[in-house]
Amino acid sequence: MADMQSRSGQLIAQLEDRSIKVILFDRLQSISVPLAEGVRTGGGAISSNGEEIAFQQIVPSDARPDTDAIGSEFERFLSVAQVDGTNLRQFSSVKEPTSFCWSPNRDRLAYVGTTFTGAGIPASHPIQLLDLRSGKITVVDDSGTISTQCFNPQSSALVFERGGKLWIHDLESQKSRFITNGANATWSPDGGLISYRWQDAYYAIEPSGSGAKVLLKKKDALTALWWSPDSQYVAYVVRPGLWKTSTKIPDELDLRVMRLNGGEERTVYRFPGKGRPIGFQWVKNAALLDRAKAENQTR
Repeated sequence: MADMQSRSGQLIAQLEDRSIKVILFDRLQSISVPLAEGVRTGGGAISSNGEEIAFQQIVPSDARPDTDAIGSEFERFLSVAQVDGTNLRQFSSVKEPTSFCWSPNRDRLAYVGTTFTGAGIPASHPIQLLDLRSGKITVVDDSGTISTQCFNPQSSALVFERGGKLWIHDLESQKSRFITNGANATWSPDGGLISYRWQDAYYAIEPSGSGAKVLLKKKDALTALWWSPDSQYVAYVVRPGLWKTSTKIPDELDLRVMRLNGGEERTVYRFPGKGRPIGFQWVKNAALLDRAKAENQTR
């Protein structure tokens, strides 16, 4: 799998507070690639080509940039930028967004927004869709959830979960249709399958709602199944048995990668899970991979 990563430039990464954490398969560790100076995120997602980030930007609301405390004196809103900090676009009307999902053509962004009462109390968390060209915002669902791989390859539809059921939302008609029961839905980059969790297994189903099949059974899996850009590999996080952990700490978690053709599977990163968000995703960017390797050599 390390050879695959080097040849293809496919990597698994996670956007953190001030860096992009890149998993090096040959090292079985994560390397932090710093973001541009001054960029501070409160969660977000990386575009599939690894060149842009969408994130909840945290800025002081009282003009006190010298403090690191996070409290009511800070504002949190949607921002989009290149990973080097250029072309920063701020959408201050989108307050406290979470669960970001880039469209493959990078002209739309889905996320879970926050609406507030007149007293400033959070009232609801709808799935919203932002057209990055026009700035238009539409509501996909009043209370659903999405993964970082929610769009089809044509960027014309997205899959989401509500109440233990999966739905596909057509962007043109703005209508949603039920496909199956499940959670943690992700759309494969080639468009052929949607994966989801149901009970103790990961399943895949055609976007039409037919052909459901078991991809792999994992009783202790904790996340969605993330597809590699070429749709040949999947990744997920699982809680290993206590006897398998190096420090015998029950909160250690494994990030695993499996080749769909042949079933080869490997743990590529073990990490403490307590208090840490899990937001891994695949991107394809050889330059970002090279930057991570260079950062590793300077450690």
